[in-house]
Amino acid sequence: MLALKPQKFALSFTCGSITFMASFGIMKGPYEHLVSMFTADRMLFTTIYFGSILATLYLTCTKGGMKGYALVLIASGKSDCC
Repeated sequence: MLALKPQKFALSFTCGSITFMASFGIMKGPYEHLVSMFTADRMLFTTIYFGSILATLYLTCTKGGMKGYALVLIASGKSDCC
């Protein structure tokens, strides 16, 4: 599925990541979870993670064709490695 339609995979994977992060927020408490994510030692990771999620959602919904294919693969790969 990833090789043929990366937009479908990226959308499902990104929604799963958002749900996973929300579940941590429910378990720890939303405020405590956000505070722990934005500490100085985690700031770089948090910025890259949220940036790649936003980039994946934007590219999935706006770009098409071969250019969109490559861009979605790159953006979803970044959110997967983080």
